[in-house]
Amino acid sequence: MKKAIELFSLQGYDQTSIQEIADKCDISQTTILYHFKSKKILFQEILKYIIASNRSVFSRNDHSMESPFEKLKSLLMANIQWAYEFPEQTKVLISLFHFACSDSEMSELATQSIDNGRKLTLEVLSEFQDNDLKLNREAIAVTLQQYINGVLFQMIVRTDKENTYLKFKSGLDILLKKFLF
Repeated sequence: MKKAIELFSLQGYDQTSIQEIADKCDISQTTILYHFKSKKILFQEILKYIIASNRSVFSRNDHSMESPFEKLKSLLMANIQWAYEFPEQTKVLISLFHFACSDSEMSELATQSIDNGRKLTLEVLSEFQDNDLKLNREAIAVTLQQYINGVLFQMIVRTDKENTYLKFKSGLDILLKKFLF
């Protein structure tokens, strides 16, 4: 799967063949197709792996002692940290949204990914007191998720990835305080 992620991130889905993946892994194409049945199924399994990888970055640390604000900040930072650590996975994940426009199975997977991220954000936001927030929790979760997706996109397309990462990291506290309170 890691070799396939590497190829998909460099060449894209359409330009990557099962044979190329097999060659990269020093195995036969038949072996890959035995386990995954098709390139599309392999790609879907890779996306599930990537989504789990993204979520694991936040789970690495114990957040039980953090304030709701710090926990939310940690959640958002974890998404960007993941993109910084795993740019190939980020590229493949972003490509899911391209496929979702024309493929109902990919659209379902993209919807699940978005819903899972929103659910986690809403769980953190539920720890805030009602009078602490300017907007409703659902609107905040949607907006923060869109913001993070924008930063992820910038991190994979810009040549100054390090600068983008540092700007996000330094501005996150200010953004959240102005946005939430």
